[in-house]
Amino acid sequence: ASDHVTAAALAGPLPALAGGVRAAHLAALRHVLCPGDVATALAVVSCFEDTEQDVRHLALRVLEDLRCKGDQAVIRAVASRLADPRESVREAALEAISVVADVGDVSAMAMVSVHLESPSWNVRCTVADALLQLVPQSERRTATALAKLVKQRSDALWEQYAQAITGVIERWCDSGQVGGLDGRQLLSLTRTQSLMSD
Repeated sequence: ASDHVTAAALAGPLPALAGGVRAAHLAALRHVLCPGDVATALAVVSCFEDTEQDVRHLALRVLEDLRCKGDQAVIRAVASRLADPRESVREAALEAISVVADVGDVSAMAMVSVHLESPSWNVRCTVADALLQLVPQSERRTATALAKLVKQRSDALWEQYAQAITGVIERWCDSGQVGGLDGRQLLSLTRTQSLMSD
């Protein structure tokens, strides 16, 4: 119980800290963290926004140690950073997505996929790379084709294939019938939740 209190005391201020002070908190946290501690994981994910690469890297290591794979709040926190305008934040989130979500997790794919709607090609490219990590092996070829299409950064091609892209994403998000929702419904719900948390 004392480790949990210490971990909470170290993690609580993380979102407001930066640089060396944040790194010191993260380093100390590795010694007292409690695996599965979602509140700590959410605070650690906020460190992906740090300007220092060493801090972002340390945050990823702590997130791995926390072992919160599959937790929807943690996945949502990581997925939202895939849409960040800063490349460094998106790269940290891209590295973290496989730490927090299992391959084939339809909720995670939905949380990531909604960011394909971003007007930013940089965001879309990061999201396509994240989807490559999440889709089941049977869908890798399709995900690779999607990533290639996105990386062409062509508005004309994007519009030409928009309906097909939507269909593929809905199929990916439908494969598990989460909570009785089909892919279209799950994406709609996820989109709404994403807007509400912004």
